[in-house]
Amino acid sequence: MHYDKIVVGAGAAGSIIAARLSENPDMSILLVEAGPDYHPAETMPDCIRYAYGHDENIWAKAFGHDSEFSWNYFARTTDEAPPVLVPRGKIVGGSSAVNSQIFLRGVPEDYDDWFDLGNDEWSYDKLLPFFKKVETDTDINDEFHGTEGPILVRRFKENEWHEEQQAFYEACLLKGFDDCKDHNNPKTIHNKSNAAREFSYYQAHWCNFKHPLSVLRGFKHY
Repeated sequence: MHYDKIVVGAGAAGSIIAARLSENPDMSILLVEAGPDYHPAETMPDCIRYAYGHDENIWAKAFGHDSEFSWNYFARTTDEAPPVLVPRGKIVGGSSAVNSQIFLRGVPEDYDDWFDLGNDEWSYDKLLPFFKKVETDTDINDEFHGTEGPILVRRFKENEWHEEQQAFYEACLLKGFDDCKDHNNPKTIHNKSNAAREFSYYQAHWCNFKHPLSVLRGFKHY
């Protein structure tokens, strides 16, 4: 079969590229991915669907040693230290599907620094419409959040936290860390040092492609 475009890897970048290309009804796209895909979302294993909160070891099941969703890459940090696991997702969604589903934008001043260096399309104000376009925030509807995008965003409610998570949260407050309900609102993050002192909880899910897009899953090369 003939395809106009072939995208290798259905990670965060490949999925978006294939989705955008598939908006053209006259173009046929093949998206190649070595790992599995789960559709509908109800068929996802808990370690991918929930990321954390249901099992204290659930995150390790998503990308830990010998996980079916991990490439099991290792890296050397120093000559003395043992090799460490480098989480890389082998699944539609790629590493974004196994990174605890955290959905955070960069700090606005970083984008504005790029603008000041001559990248005049990369200021925070110019990027904000695209941040909003990609998401449907199910908790917040204001000038900084989208409501019609393909990625559903929610925050774990406090009654969903484990006891150790609640204890960590309370300990951070006692130590003077700011309680940030929305990391993606620039009004709550004034600079990089403040960003490092604030915390919140996110979960996001990948959604739809359009028109003639084929996904080849479980692809292996030798």
